[in-house]
Amino acid sequence: MPISWAGGAEWRELVGSAGLGISGLVSPQPIETAVVLAQLAVLGMVALWITGHGCSDETRATIAFAFVGMVGALCALDLALRSVEGTLPHQADFGFFPNRNHSACLVVMASVTALGLLVHGVRRRRPSEFLVAGTLLGFLVFCLFTRSSSRAGIILLLPSVLAWVILLGKDYLRGNAGKACALLLLATSLGFLLSESTVKNRISNTFRAVSASAYPSRNADPSPPSPEEIDGRFPIASETFALIRENAWTGCGAGQFRYVFPQYRKPSLSTDGSDVLHPESSWLWIAAETGLPSALIAFTLAGWILLTAARESRKAVSRCKALRGACVASALVPMIHGFFDVSPHRAGILWSAALLTAIALPIDRRRAGTTQSWAWRITGTTILGFGILLLARHSLESPLLPSEAAERLLKKSWHAYERDAASNERDPAESGEPDPLLKGIRHLTAAAELTPMEGRVHGLLGTLALHFDDKDAIADQAFARQRLLNPSWVRLPLMQADSWQKIDPVRVASLWQEAVQRARDADSRGHETGFEEEITSHIRKTAGKDPSLTGASRAALGPQVASDEAKPTTPEP
Repeated sequence: MPISWAGGAEWRELVGSAGLGISGLVSPQPIETAVVLAQLAVLGMVALWITGHGCSDETRATIAFAFVGMVGALCALDLALRSVEGTLPHQADFGFFPNRNHSACLVVMASVTALGLLVHGVRRRRPSEFLVAGTLLGFLVFCLFTRSSSRAGIILLLPSVLAWVILLGKDYLRGNAGKACALLLLATSLGFLLSESTVKNRISNTFRAVSASAYPSRNADPSPPSPEEIDGRFPIASETFALIRENAWTGCGAGQFRYVFPQYRKPSLSTDGSDVLHPESSWLWIAAETGLPSALIAFTLAGWILLTAARESRKAVSRCKALRGACVASALVPMIHGFFDVSPHRAGILWSAALLTAIALPIDRRRAGTTQSWAWRITGTTILGFGILLLARHSLESPLLPSEAAERLLKKSWHAYERDAASNERDPAESGEPDPLLKGIRHLTAAAELTPMEGRVHGLLGTLALHFDDKDAIADQAFARQRLLNPSWVRLPLMQADSWQKIDPVRVASLWQEAVQRARDADSRGHETGFEEEITSHIRKTAGKDPSLTGASRAALGPQVASDEAKPTTPEP
């Protein structure tokens, strides 16, 4: 869609004036958006296909046991591998997702399903099923309490179990099934209260911070904690709301949040210079990238499917009601988690939720028509072709997604920079080898064409260009683009000034001035970040060591710096 359909005209005009080559469409990088939309379509179609298959009671229990057993096996494998030092790279994390919260979400889904299997086994009078389900449930809850440090696991467990109880109704959990559930609840509660674990301490600290913020008069410290001290999601979410308000109908383009978000980033400066890849919420992510109507449609569709499954599970007259209700409650977990994390964007979690929903839905005994069958065949063939294309491009080291290709070029350039630094300033021309820095500049130039809004590319391009006497203009332009793409990164102008320190004092003065202004703007927002003091101290210290920068420091800090510069400084060893 054309840019006139969306907002953000001011920052787009600034970025466009820098010659970055962004498009005149809603998405500043439309090729990236097209591929991301194709990927999302594949994820959604596979999830829809999984959901559309019903099964018998026996098959339901078999699939549910397989799902719970698989998650249990992953937890056991995690415990086994991480007990050996150096086996896995991140010893502090839990599970095999990049984020511990996603692993906790999957374990909660399996735990609730195991609870349904336990009651299912009791009502069917099958001790073997009861024992296996109980063992798996105990192990999964043990992992949530002791191995996982994610607060999400504990927070999600209670509402999901409560949703399961509501689905079953007060009359269902009577007799042995109700007694077993009551004993499990009591044992779980006592186990959590008596245990000492990282997740328990994190939850306690969060409650104390929230209490101190809500009732500052009860706090020994007169200043209540800031939102980012309670949880870093809050300031990121508030900035995302600003992005959504300005692009409510269209969003900023699929796959573009990480590039556009810095233009709206103001309060969350406690993570100065860090990349924010998503807004810590799947529903906010969808709204930010594709607009509020798309988010509403996605939420309505997911809610309608789950409500249908819930209604059918409550009608169930077979002894599979407990299991079907547990599957609905488990599938609901990612939807709830999606309000404060991005677990639904993980293919494994999305498809697991679709599988559990399929278990809960009744069997549709109608045979698919010719049109329906061919529609799914064509869709499957298209998905297969898309997957083969992705694999082929990956094997040829030419990823289809522009951001992945740019990331690969960025890594190559960084490795070239590291090799050059390790060569003790050896002249490549003397050895007949191509200059690695020139190769790096070519790689970065190509990466900038693929993803013109990737600030890291421009920053490294400027750093490499400064190694050549005839490329100062390239470095100046690249650094200016990086600052333009990261307007709230306070320390960025200071870092760039350090690169110019031995080359051009005039540019150093300009960058120092911008760094001081950014620091003042950040401190004026009332977060007591202390950026101005830090920036000023660095400038004074740098100017004290290099007399050629005295004028630059005066231009940045004003005449009051003269007294500090007049004091003798002791050079560092």
